[in-house]
Amino acid sequence: MLFSLPSLPCNPKDKRVWGELHAAGHALAIAETTVAARRPILALVKDTNDAHRLMNELKFFLAATKLPSLLLPDWEILPYDTFSAHPDIISERISTLNQISHLQQGVIVVSLATLLHRLPPSDYLNGTCFDLQVKQKLALGAFRYQLEQAGYQCVETVFQPGEFAVRGGLLDVYPMGSRDPLRIEWVDDEIESLRYFNTETQRTTVVIEKFRLLPAREFPLDPEAIRQFRQNWGATFDVNPQACPVYQDVSQGLTSAGIEYYLPLFFDTMSHLFNYVPPNTLLIHSDNLESQAKQFWSEVIQRYDDYRHDLERPLLCPEQLFIRVSELFALFAQWPRIQLQQTATRNSGSASGHHNFNSSSNPTLAINNQSNQPLSALQELLDQPNQRILVCAESAGRRESLLNLFKGL
Repeated sequence: MLFSLPSLPCNPKDKRVWGELHAAGHALAIAETTVAARRPILALVKDTNDAHRLMNELKFFLAATKLPSLLLPDWEILPYDTFSAHPDIISERISTLNQISHLQQGVIVVSLATLLHRLPPSDYLNGTCFDLQVKQKLALGAFRYQLEQAGYQCVETVFQPGEFAVRGGLLDVYPMGSRDPLRIEWVDDEIESLRYFNTETQRTTVVIEKFRLLPAREFPLDPEAIRQFRQNWGATFDVNPQACPVYQDVSQGLTSAGIEYYLPLFFDTMSHLFNYVPPNTLLIHSDNLESQAKQFWSEVIQRYDDYRHDLERPLLCPEQLFIRVSELFALFAQWPRIQLQQTATRNSGSASGHHNFNSSSNPTLAINNQSNQPLSALQELLDQPNQRILVCAESAGRRESLLNLFKGL
């Protein structure tokens, strides 16, 4: 271990503050905590860029442990947008949500904006998964009906998650959360084979014996779900539904663009990420989240006020779609948690719950081409004792240029 970790919080409402964590020090602290805690870690960062950067750093630090690091991606659409998230994003979200509840040890990375979005009830995803196995008795027609009820779309040829195609005794399906599509072969009413294949060559890549199929969307679209959507729509909006494209699309079993911001109409109640994570999860988050959450809510309110007057596309109020700031921090108080920050904590010592690490910010090592010694800053760092430096280059050509430059050291 590169860091000497203090004791970890174990009880709800037990909060620790760790300071002087610079650059990748955050990721290193999270990685070493993941190994030491032997339980799931929920790592909360301020935005999507930080989430992707943390994921890359965790993969590096956790590579030898083979512990999973899961990212719950953001929809990457603005609140109340009139277009939907990309199918690959939806696929990754459904796969991650399915894995979270079964996670015993590893890291779940999420940005603040993503966490503030309300989610479908966890029992929806669990209840709409179904398992396939070679030699399983399952009629092709019945399975096709299951796929349609789970939100999969029938096409001529599958190219992206959420699609399926039927050709004689073969059914191709691109499962959510899968890197490759799956080809299922039937003999009578029995599954004869399961195999992944390449969409371009149509050739088999891997033969498998069993597979768990996830739903295609974060909401159901079967007749009962459509009935509930229509009923909730009428109880929520005082508009003519015949003039509303979203209402008309869902009534016909279609997914309208921007349907993500009508999810509560498909369910009796909504959920949030804290309902998905295991009860022994440790929450680790960066500092200054309250100001970030308030800024996000300000933007949501502004967009709601800008678009709420369109009678053909009425909007759900923000409280139905997002977690309020006060509710968020009330949820925080129910979990053992660690706050990470770059600055030193007010106190030091594990007894007070505060601990400072010995990391420091990266020095400035810019190459000064106007100087007789362009790498003088790097040379000064190398002259210090116990220094190890890893140099990365974005291309082979740049690497060779750096190597030639380093010959002068």
